[in-house]
Amino acid sequence: MRDVFKSKATEDELLKVFVEINQKGSAPLALVTATMACSCQALRAECDGDLLKAWRHAARASYFCGLYISQQSGGDFFLGNGKKGAETRWAKDPKTKAKAEAKEYWLNNKYDTKADFARAIMDKYPNELKSQVKLARWAGEWDKERAGLPACSEDGG
Repeated sequence: MRDVFKSKATEDELLKVFVEINQKGSAPLALVTATMACSCQALRAECDGDLLKAWRHAARASYFCGLYISQQSGGDFFLGNGKKGAETRWAKDPKTKAKAEAKEYWLNNKYDTKADFARAIMDKYPNELKSQVKLARWAGEWDKERAGLPACSEDGG
């Protein structure tokens, strides 16, 4: 492995070391090794005055580093964090809870009209749900859902 960091190491030698380490079952070590080796090659190329080659190796080092971070986070690092953050935010949002409870009320209770339902829910959740029109539209969507028809919401919720 030390040969990789010598000034004469080629990209093929780098790839060979990466594959060997990875085959031994240590993908994180392989990715860190590849990141370091590419970084060393980038520095060496910059010292030699070959900026194009230095940039190519730096980009490859960045790629391997990204793979390592992604692997350690259990998937796509940036997308995973964004999705988890959004799910957490929605789970804690009082409007989400109020909408779920409103759906249960609509499905389990009889109301004369959707407007009556909307007024009752707005009385129960005055700070969370503020639109009678939206509540009535949701009730219609929930009816379609119950009937097995696709519900189409313009506002995504």
